[in-house]
This record gives sequence, C-alpha cells and structure tokens, in this order.
Amino acid sequence: CFQIEITKSYGKVEWRDDLKRVLLKSGQEGKSVVFLFTDTQIVTESFLEDLNNILNAGEVPNLFDDNDINSIVAAMRPLCQAAGLPLTKVALYSYFVRRVRSNIHMSLCMSPMGEAFRTRLRNFPSLVNNCCVDYFAEWPEEALRSVAYSALDGISLGENAVKDGVVSMCGTIHQSVEKASRQYLDEQRRYNYVTPTSYLEVLSTFKTLLGIKREEVSTAKRRLVIGLDKLQSTEVEVDQLKRELEEMEPVLIQTSEQVEKMMGQIEKDKAEADETRAVVVKEEAVASTKAEECQQ
Repeated sequence: CFQIEITKSYGKVEWRDDLKRVLLKSGQEGKSVVFLFTDTQIVTESFLEDLNNILNAGEVPNLFDDNDINSIVAAMRPLCQAAGLPLTKVALYSYFVRRVRSNIHMSLCMSPMGEAFRTRLRNFPSLVNNCCVDYFAEWPEEALRSVAYSALDGISLGENAVKDGVVSMCGTIHQSVEKASRQYLDEQRRYNYVTPTSYLEVLSTFKTLLGIKREEVSTAKRRLVIGLDKLQSTEVEVDQLKRELEEMEPVLIQTSEQVEKMMGQIEKDKAEADETRAVVVKEEAVASTKAEECQQ
C-alpha cells in the first residue's frame, strides 16, 4: 500500500515525485500496488487532475523526463521481446502503461459532505466512470464502542464505569445525529451526511476538550495549593509575632514607666530652667540700666 505523507512544505514537486515512484513501482518493477489517497491529502486540485489521468489513461502527461523514459524503455525491451511485441519506443512505453493499469489499484477515500465533493466529481469524471463507488453503511453500535475504546486508549478516566459511560455517550451522540439526519431527509428532502469521520471528530473533540479542562483544573489546583501554602506560612509568622509581642510586653511596660518618669523629670527641669531664665533676664535689665547711668 502506498500513501503520500503530507508536510507543511508538501507541494506539486513532491507530489509528482511520489507519482513517479508509484508508477515506476507498478509499471517498471511489475509490482501490485494499492495507492491509498484521501480527500484530506488534497493540497491543490491539480492532484485530482493527475489522478483522473491515471484512472483514465494509466499515465500522467509530462510526468517523466527523457532519462526516466529511457530507463522505462530499457526495462520494457526484454519483456516486449519475450512477448513478441514491437520494440519501438512508442510500443515499449505503451506496454509500460498497460502494466501500470494492470498492477496499480487506486483507492480514493472521500467524504460526501459539502459542495466540494460534487464539484470534484463534475470536474474529474474518471472518479465516477473509472471507479467502483462503495458507500459505507452506518457503523453498528458494537463498532462505535470498539472505535471509541481504541481512540480513548491511554487516557485515564478513573474507574472503568466512567470510561464505559463516555463510550456510550459518544455512541449515543453519533446515533442521535444519524436519526435526526434521517428525519431531516424525510421532512425537508435534504441530506446531512453523518460519516465515520464525523464520529472520529466527536472523539477527537472530546479528547481535546478533556485535555483543555484538565489543564484548567490543574492550573486552578496549583493556584489553590500555592494560596493555602501562603496562608499557612502567614499564620505561622503571625503566631511567631504574637509570641514575640507577649515576650516583649513586660519590657514595653517597664520602658513606658521609665519614659513617664523621664517626662516628669523633664517637665520639672523645664520649670526650674524657666525660673532661672526669668532671674537672668531681670538681672540683665538692671545691669543695662546701671551701665547707661555710668556712661552719663
């Protein structure tokens, strides 16, 4: 089975290189190949044009350069000679194309949802004319449960009863949408496609939301733990300060008494200083008067 690997830089050059590889493998090497291609791998619509050419003619125009053509012709020559076919370059390449069409099996997986699918069928008719179209029926309940268990494998949901409940919930959601879609078709004559991809998206959305909510709860838990630690450490510090204050209270009382005594002594000394100052001022006035009389 051959399948392309989509990357951020995957473009038309990488696509044509992959086509060369799969066509040479089926035509030149003569190996049977299943080319699995899904609509999620359609980077540009030109991919479908090349697939349309392979389905219709077994080749992609201008895919191989001269060196590739020479290599193909050289590989086909002994085979054509053994089969008694002409050994012209055109005949040899045509034999290569027949081997490609015989050995390659195109498996195209597309969702019928949306306008894009219908547009692609109109633009590339070989997707219908040269393909056997398989419409996959609704998944039974057992398949839904099996896929859900597989998708949720590795995710811790606690007890088994919880996981069973989640699996049942996902299946019920999918089946209820299917039922509503059938009712919608009966009443409005319009289709709402509910595909296996829809169910896988439900499971993927559940896992994504579960991860987001777990991260939110974990963040809230960390903040709560940090807050409780801060409160506990603050309580210890407050208790320590209370003990220190209780130990310092006698000292503070004694110091307060000493301060009161000092304030009393200061007031007494201030009063005596005021009295002394008054006497000095009076004597200074008398001395000044006598000094003036002596000068006269």
